Amino acid sequence: PVFSLCADSEQHEKEQQVLKALNETATYVADVLINDQGYSRCDYNLTEGKWYDYEPPWQTGPAIYALTEAFRLTGEKNYIETAVWAGDWWVGLEI
Repeated sequence: PVFSLCADSEQHEKEQQVLKALNETATYVADVLINDQGYSRCDYNLTEGKWYDYEPPWQTGPAIYALTEAFRLTGEKNYIETAVWAGDWWVGLEI
């Protein structure tokens, strides 16, 4: 991981807060936004409590990038595995 322990405890606390936020967001992307078929859920209708597709290839690309960067920063294998799975779906479209 990029984040390291440092001598300054205040700086260390800030790094830990950033790392916690990064992990929470990446976990949400991996476990909620990327659906069972491997592409990104796109448009959530709050009043209906339902996801609607809205340009899944367009939405999946940034999710793949975010998960790749999260893996680079944390080393969490679930992030890169989900990114590869979503990438396989995306490439399979033969756009």
